[in-house]
Amino acid sequence: MHISCSNEMLVIRNLDQVGSREGDLGGSTTVGFLRSDKAHGLCKRVDHMIFENFKENLWNVHLIEMKSGVTSNEKWIDIKGKFRASYLLAHMIASVLEIKIETTRMYTTYE
Repeated sequence: MHISCSNEMLVIRNLDQVGSREGDLGGSTTVGFLRSDKAHGLCKRVDHMIFENFKENLWNVHLIEMKSGVTSNEKWIDIKGKFRASYLLAHMIASVLEIKIETTRMYTTYE
């Protein structure tokens, strides 16, 4: 995971990455009180999360999941779980930073 921030943006790249690479924070974004069973998928994360400040203390959140292909309903269910968990994580981050989320947009990119 790699975090960049400014007054206008907070960008978290490789949010789903557990290991660490040079320049990355590594670690985990697991939240202890969320269910970790596979059926609910609350420990999965999207690939990237961007907080965009468009007015004073009003932010848009962009959740981005990247796939090489989406060929089955099972894959969409997996993506939906990642969005659900990342949406909750975004609101937890916003709460800690005392910022207000105006909108959340979710994107799936694939070839």
